[in-house]
Amino acid sequence: MLIARPRQLSALIDALLADSVFAPHIQAEQIGAAGFSAGGFTVLTLAGAKPEFGLLSQYCRKYPTDRNFCGPRQRRTARAGLTVQADARVRAVFAIAPVGVFFDRASLAPVTIPVYLYAAQKDAVLLPSENADRIRKDLPHPPEYKQVAGAGHYVFLAPCTSEQAAFIPNLCSDPPGVDRRAIHTRLNTDAVAFFTRVLAGLQ
Repeated sequence: MLIARPRQLSALIDALLADSVFAPHIQAEQIGAAGFSAGGFTVLTLAGAKPEFGLLSQYCRKYPTDRNFCGPRQRRTARAGLTVQADARVRAVFAIAPVGVFFDRASLAPVTIPVYLYAAQKDAVLLPSENADRIRKDLPHPPEYKQVAGAGHYVFLAPCTSEQAAFIPNLCSDPPGVDRRAIHTRLNTDAVAFFTRVLAGLQ
């Protein structure tokens, strides 16, 4: 469930900072978080966003056939009044094709740390207009932003082996002209550059 994910990531940070092997290698004042899809939602909530699950009814009136959000089970679990907890240790976020249907201008207002958004132009799973682009428009401070031309949602999954491509072709195939490996190289470079720049010098 989406609401549990921020707590899980905060628990992971707790565990890493308390671990005798990992803790010496972590600058606790320079923690950034990156996430894809539901993970993008997660890192935005850690940054302070307050999802309003009641917005789902409005979305489903507009897109009633969206099985990712508007089926009976999804409607039951995403109900108004659910809350999540921010984590002030997270000082910057890199959100890749994030879930955004639970955010509006008011719910994103608490986000004051640096944000980088990545979107796929042809994303049919999380329509950019209702997710990444809406977040971009409603954040109180303009985020850094990049849209991958011609790409779909699953371009942000790791490039597939031939066996994976045969077993799950819908997750592994991209439109003509879309080079998943090149996109991942560019995304990785952008993420490292972003975190290095915005976290440098934080104490």
